[in-house]
Amino acid sequence: MVKKTKRRNSHQSKRRKTLKRRYKRNRVSHKRKNKSGGMMPAGAMVPGEGRVEDLNLKPLNEVYPIQTIDFLDQLYVKESKKEKFFYASEKEYLKGKIDKDTLKKNLKKELIEDYEDFYNKSEFIDEMMNDVDIYGVREYIDSYKIEAGKLGSIEAHGATIADSKKKPMYTKVPLGLNLILLNPGGKGKYTRKPYDVTINYPEGSLIEDYYLEFNPTYTDKEWHTTIRAVGVYGNEEINSYEHTKLQNLLENIQHHRVIDKRMSTEDVKRENIKDDYGIIAKTPPMTHLTNANGYYIYSLSSILRTISENLATNPQLPKYYACSFCRDGTCDVYGTDALSKCNTDGLPTIPENIFDTDTNESLIDLRRQSSLSGSNALRYFTSIIKELIDYGNTHHMPWLNELQRLNEKYTYIYEEVCYILQLRVSLAL
Repeated sequence: MVKKTKRRNSHQSKRRKTLKRRYKRNRVSHKRKNKSGGMMPAGAMVPGEGRVEDLNLKPLNEVYPIQTIDFLDQLYVKESKKEKFFYASEKEYLKGKIDKDTLKKNLKKELIEDYEDFYNKSEFIDEMMNDVDIYGVREYIDSYKIEAGKLGSIEAHGATIADSKKKPMYTKVPLGLNLILLNPGGKGKYTRKPYDVTINYPEGSLIEDYYLEFNPTYTDKEWHTTIRAVGVYGNEEINSYEHTKLQNLLENIQHHRVIDKRMSTEDVKRENIKDDYGIIAKTPPMTHLTNANGYYIYSLSSILRTISENLATNPQLPKYYACSFCRDGTCDVYGTDALSKCNTDGLPTIPENIFDTDTNESLIDLRRQSSLSGSNALRYFTSIIKELIDYGNTHHMPWLNELQRLNEKYTYIYEEVCYILQLRVSLAL
């Protein structure tokens, strides 16, 4: 009996010495290779070993610094050819009918009239007049185009989805897709003017979720019936000059509109609901109920999910979508104004610099100052979740299962978004 006790005590003593040596080795080792061959920082936890010390993450604004995104610059391809471009006054000048001073006077009048609704008219005209003053008549101008099939459209009636507490519902833009929103958030009207800018949501970004109704008929207060094309469809080739990229994009989408034309219900559906890729047909509506006009109601998240699930099998599906639908609703507050009020128990508040917005001084930005699209951290919402899961796996955190559950979701309630962001902030303190 005594021998067994000594043997057991001897075994326990050896085990303690082994653990002590392992702990000491972990403390002094500042660089260790993980299974993939990479270097693990000092204090990181090796699976199966005791926790040595926490490894703080960098603040969000350092990991995801502010930057400006303009999908139009990515979509438009510069033409190899150059086109002649003359105004009437330029033609008279080239023929020797007027002198340079008269050219400048007459040309400025033509430019003002031609670009009456252009977003930065004064700046553009001054630039052209300066070129005329230095170089004489501008004979050539570069042209650009978006190739057919590169840009799709999601055109519908819309409204922000709110929960019972009048807080927005959210979704994330699936990987491989990018959205160009043409209407300001929180607004219930179309703002299709040449001086609008696009609102860009890249893949993986957080965006508010919306009801989408693909009914082409609309009756206004004066009982005028308007019919317009709605649906998920591809665009034909869009041609433009440098200074009219956005204007030509809007005109291309407006081209699908038919105003004040009365047709039978079946004709309306057949001619004005465009489902080029079968996305609407493959997407289940939110409920079996229809709206007042007899059309099913969908959500933006469900439409994006269907597009994402079909990307691999249908290479014709565009990766970029110009989205045009109303973005108002019953929410008390929208955008980062709502997220700045996050107050998950036990977690720190979200610093204001997380919601710092990018700027583009060359454009008049009609996007709300609190737009989710302006925060670079929120553009990487999917990456933030993955970052937390990696951290949880490395450190065996108790919240790991919850983050893995949230990662599988397509839609989020307000409290879930707050929890994710505030948890990430807590790990950078």
